[in-house]
Amino acid sequence: LRRKREEYRHFASLYAQQHPSVRTDHERQLIKQVRADVQRTAPYIPLFRANRVQVSLERLLYTWSVRHPASSYVQGINDLATPLFTVFLQDYFDGLDVIELQYLDAISDDILLEVEADCYWCLNSLLSKIQDHYTPDQPGIQRMLFQMENLLRRVDPDLHAYLKGLGVELIHFAFRWVNCLL
Repeated sequence: LRRKREEYRHFASLYAQQHPSVRTDHERQLIKQVRADVQRTAPYIPLFRANRVQVSLERLLYTWSVRHPASSYVQGINDLATPLFTVFLQDYFDGLDVIELQYLDAISDDILLEVEADCYWCLNSLLSKIQDHYTPDQPGIQRMLFQMENLLRRVDPDLHAYLKGLGVELIHFAFRWVNCLL
């Protein structure tokens, strides 16, 4: 565990802590996209509004994306990282509610970086198994949405026809559902 955390610290220092002037156009666009998604992440949960947590998630997601150029970052990866982050952070709160932010100031930057590293490695393992869900055009998720639409058409043809008549596509509301069913 110690070795993996150190390895992550090394990656993060190489990629996420680069001066913006040495980043490529692609890397600048990537950090912009990651930052936008992190700011939209679970807006109703105080933990994810905290600046320290947002910086940590940005670094984690950016580092993962640079280390995985074949898939890179796509929207939705942040939604996989947040429950992992919460679970690992909870270990340092002795049963107190981490989500409400009352005790976050008591967590040192080193511990927050450990949480980040643990989250990185778990996210890395998870995404290695479902990588086609998180590549451009997200074919894995598209395939699952297609299967969901076929199931809806068979199970409830009236609802399927009604939604089609309104011009509602499953992707408009079921993307997060599918993302959570991984």
